[in-house]
Order: sequence, then structure tokens, then C-alpha cells
Amino acid sequence: MEMFNQLLTERLSKTIAIAAERGDQYGDTLRNCQWIIQLAVEKELKGVRSCPEKARALSIAGLCDIKYYRFAGGWRMDNIVDGINYLAVLPDLVQFAKDAETSYRLMDKREIFDHFKVSEVEEPFQEPL
Repeated sequence: MEMFNQLLTERLSKTIAIAAERGDQYGDTLRNCQWIIQLAVEKELKGVRSCPEKARALSIAGLCDIKYYRFAGGWRMDNIVDGINYLAVLPDLVQFAKDAETSYRLMDKREIFDHFKVSEVEEPFQEPL
């Protein structure tokens, strides 16, 4: 077997085993999660255009839901600890998204484009001698 395929097969076997273990521990979160928090945040940010701040708030809201629904698989302390952490930062992330929308409304289209543009590298890459 080619080296690439051998390494790939070994890695995928390990990831499948981990996924099966997690499924037993967490229950069927993807199927059963009701996404209550994420839907509430989405509704709250309805007028906010797509931007990194909005994506960040929605992502953390989804993680809050996932941590809660993982209790379907039984008791795990990390679900509580992670859930508390995600819930603690969520209000600020929602506010950041609202504030960003206000800022974007004040910018013209060129300023918005420049805001999201990846900054240039200060010194060009030089190949080693």
C-alpha cells in the first residue's frame, strides 16, 4: 500500500473509533439538538449583515446548544464547565455584532472591503541562501 493511503487509513480508523466513543458518551446531539440558543441569537441579530462578529456570536451560540444537548448521553462535568464558559461570553459577542453593524453602516463600501482585507506582510519572504 502507498505510504499516503496507509497513513490515511490508519488515521481514519482512529477518528472513526473516537467518533463511536463520543457518540456513546454524548448521544445523538446532531439529530436531537433543538438549537434554541442559536436560533434566539439569529433572531436577535436579524438585521445585522454577515460579518466575522456575527459569525462568531452564532458559532458560540451553537456550541452552547451542543454542550447542553450532550447531556442526552449522560453526566459529564466538562459539558457544564464548557457550557458556562460559552454562555458567559455570548452576551458580549452578540453586542459586538450589533456594534459592528452600526460601524459598517457608517462606512462606505470601500472601507468595509478594506476592513476585511488581509493585511500585507511587512517584509517580503526571502528564500534562504
